[in-house]
Parts: sequence; structure tokens; C-alpha cells
Amino acid sequence: MIISGITLFQVSYTSENVVEGKKAAKEALQQKLGLKRADLPLVGIITRLTHQKGIHLIKHAIWRTLERGGQVLFFSALQKCTPAVQQLSS
Repeated sequence: MIISGITLFQVSYTSENVVEGKKAAKEALQQKLGLKRADLPLVGIITRLTHQKGIHLIKHAIWRTLERGGQVLFFSALQKCTPAVQQLSS
């Protein structure tokens, strides 16, 4: 899923409640984006989606995450994408 122009929110946590805080942040993000709320990997990538930024280097990791039922989010300013990046977004 490619997301552009989204206003993010903040769930605060400290070293004392990091496990609960990360779980709450993940659930809030999944809820806000209408994603399935599950105890599966959620990978977020914040970058321009261009070959120059090396997005092709993480393609394997993205597919492995998806094969295992995980979720991958791209946070980016949309630009003209290369065919490889367009394939990832579908």
C-alpha cells in the first residue's frame, strides 16, 4: 500500500512501557489505515520511491514479509515511479 499525504499521529511510550506502547502504536496505525489488526509483522518504509534511494534492494524483504502474512507500508511523496516500484504498489 502506498500512502501519500497522510497526517500521522503519535502514541507515546517510554523505556518502562515500550512493549505495551509499541503494540498500541501498531494497533492505532492499523486502525487508522483500515488494516487487519493482527499479531503479524508490520514494516514501514519512509522514503522517496525512486531507484536512486535503493528501494530495489529491499524488494526481497518486502515479498518475504507479505508471504508470511505481514503488512508493508510506504510513506512517501508520490513521484513518477519506476516499473519495479509500481509493481510493489499493486
